[in-house]
Amino acid sequence: MSEQDERKLRLLWLEQPAAAAPIKIDSLRRQANGLAWKVKLRNAVDYIAAALGVIGIAIVVWTKRQGTLGAVDWGTAIAAILGSLYFLYYLRKHGRALALRVDGDIRVGLQSVISEYRRQRDLHLAAFNWYIAPFLPAFAIFFATHVDAWSRKEALQYVVWIAAAVYTPLWWHKRVAERLQRSIDVLEAAHKSIVE
Repeated sequence: MSEQDERKLRLLWLEQPAAAAPIKIDSLRRQANGLAWKVKLRNAVDYIAAALGVIGIAIVVWTKRQGTLGAVDWGTAIAAILGSLYFLYYLRKHGRALALRVDGDIRVGLQSVISEYRRQRDLHLAAFNWYIAPFLPAFAIFFATHVDAWSRKEALQYVVWIAAAVYTPLWWHKRVAERLQRSIDVLEAAHKSIVE
């Protein structure tokens, strides 16, 4: 074999894609426990956010009417509370951390962890439906009944506040879904290397 052939062979060997590193059961268990902890933390933050959202709307409704609540104000408050209850129900039903058993067969453990990552990713991708939409009726009632009394400056402040209140969580949920997808890709590569 000539020196040029050896170089070609070496370059061919170096250009081959690196095989996915095998994953160990302990590493997978730590990853599953880390995901569960992050989900529990996210849920706690979201529970607090729901409570603060209701309190915020209640304060705005109360201050705009100087303490005398009319039927529309009660409607706004009730719509906000119902939105929060739906939000909490949906998060509890679809977003709670599942106890993953990662013992024994690494393939079964990987499938279980990948499935949980996908479930959480899908929850974040559907954030508008459960994180924003339940509160839209309260916002609509509030705006429809108060817009005539506002100056342009007040109306602009409320529009900016609502835009930030809608965009910021959606942006955050999208970023979290992207991070979850990257983890899914790594785990699927590890699963594929074990199966082959």
